Amino acid sequence: MQFAELAKDPFLHMAALFWQGDTHVYCYRQPEEAIPIFKEGLSYVNSDAPLFESALFVNLAIAYAQRGDETEALKMVAQARNAIAQDAEQDPYQYIQMGHGILDTLEGRAYLHLAEHLPNYAQSAYDAFSNGTGKLHSPLWQSQALIHKAEAAMGIGDLHEYARCLEGGACIALRLDSKNRQHQALTVFGKTPKNWLKEQKYQNLAKQLAPIATSTQTSIIAL
Repeated sequence: MQFAELAKDPFLHMAALFWQGDTHVYCYRQPEEAIPIFKEGLSYVNSDAPLFESALFVNLAIAYAQRGDETEALKMVAQARNAIAQDAEQDPYQYIQMGHGILDTLEGRAYLHLAEHLPNYAQSAYDAFSNGTGKLHSPLWQSQALIHKAEAAMGIGDLHEYARCLEGGACIALRLDSKNRQHQALTVFGKTPKNWLKEQKYQNLAKQLAPIATSTQTSIIAL
């Protein structure tokens, strides 16, 4: 933030605010801290920065969803959709990762948080992740989308999709040696409903995730 202010570069300033708010949302789950930061970031937006604007709006949607504010979360999702350009990937200010597939994925995350308060949003989350996976070029984003899609599938009670998506996302994470994504996969695995634990698909999934548990020194039994 200090260097962005010294540089007097509005795009750097937006990026700094974006990542500061992002930290409060994803690392600490502090939506009340994140919301004013994202709003300040939006005050620097102009027509030259559709990716920034869309990213700030969708992260605002996630923050509002974390606190269970359905109305504001949906409003911010709509704003993010309106802001992003058709040729978003050509935006010259690539201080953040953003694009149509990533927007779908982040929208899905907003719905996942809403589903914690309003379970019907699990289906909306699943649909958003389904829309995004075919547009993502980054394997890391593919991994994240599949892992969260597995969580959404769990919310709608689809064991087959849960196992398929979680295995797919975890395999990419293991291949890329991404400890962050591996941890995300194990976290979702640890939420498996008790009535699925004796199912063969669950048992097969546990075997597939064993190498990840070993690499992260996590016990699947403990999960």
